[in-house]
Amino acid sequence: MVSVGEGFPDAAYLVLASRLIPGVDGGYTVATLQRALLLAASGVEQGRGPVLLTVDPGTPGDHAEHRAEFAARGLITGTDRMRNLFDEAAAPGGGAASWLRDAATPGAPDPDLQYRTVADAAGRSVLDLPVLAGPDWHASTAPVVLRDGMGAVAGVIPGFGALYRAWLDRVVAGIRADRPGVPIVLVCESRQLGELIAGWRPPGVRLVHTVHTIHLEPPYTPDAPVNPLWRRWLAASAGFDAVLGLVSVPLLTTVPYPAIQFRYRGTGDRALRMLMPDQTTWTEFLPSAVYKTARMCVPASFEGTVPWLSIRPNSTGSCTTAPTDYWLDDLAVVNDPTCL
Repeated sequence: MVSVGEGFPDAAYLVLASRLIPGVDGGYTVATLQRALLLAASGVEQGRGPVLLTVDPGTPGDHAEHRAEFAARGLITGTDRMRNLFDEAAAPGGGAASWLRDAATPGAPDPDLQYRTVADAAGRSVLDLPVLAGPDWHASTAPVVLRDGMGAVAGVIPGFGALYRAWLDRVVAGIRADRPGVPIVLVCESRQLGELIAGWRPPGVRLVHTVHTIHLEPPYTPDAPVNPLWRRWLAASAGFDAVLGLVSVPLLTTVPYPAIQFRYRGTGDRALRMLMPDQTTWTEFLPSAVYKTARMCVPASFEGTVPWLSIRPNSTGSCTTAPTDYWLDDLAVVNDPTCL
């Protein structure tokens, strides 16, 4: 395998986010775009960086404005490095695109739900999205209704998850057509999207998931309860090849012997392994049936930086563990005098 930049393998890189809109979602948007820029600076895709995929149902005009603004601010390497599901959902002659109809089955709208119509640039109906309340809306299998060129029902797709996966299948197929055999790395930046794609695995695709927020409730101590919004994601996390957490490493004058500390649980004999970017070997910890706290010394070269941590639940990184075999949270930087 040919490597690029700082050790990134030669592959097609994708970043999946719920939405990326200038001035919206604060640190999430900035962190996602900065990570893509870091990949570009490391030589990924010949310096162009990953393709950023979003699934917010804005108009093509809105998305074009967002890309132009990001490009003007230097937050993306080019407007061609962003794609949106709904920009690609319409057929030229009206109605849903063929890739959507291929994923559909016969059906009808749920009569108990309200729907939001997504139209093409000419105002013709493309599809109808169910309007759902509550934090679990994304996990619903309520039918997404597709329209034909005359506006009639052309079939349904069972929920947002199936809709998103159908588009990802299309994206992967396009890469395969242009670059046969190339590995594909998809970095998921959204907890909700991660829950929906953890079981989606076309051949040759590696799934990496980032973590933007803590999993715990106040007071955020190791024995604090887990935030309910994260429970489903934690149960699905064995479906990812790696989980990336960003931890700011304080100056050594503040923390003389910095170490990454985290809590984990395991019920099998598999190893939990942790890797920092400039290391060639894993720091390994054996899981147990109860919560344990593990630490990993931070190299001096990472003083004052925000390194990536790659955490995998077994020696191959293939994530074959059962959901109950792997659970990690409470990531923090601590002072550990044994880190010399």
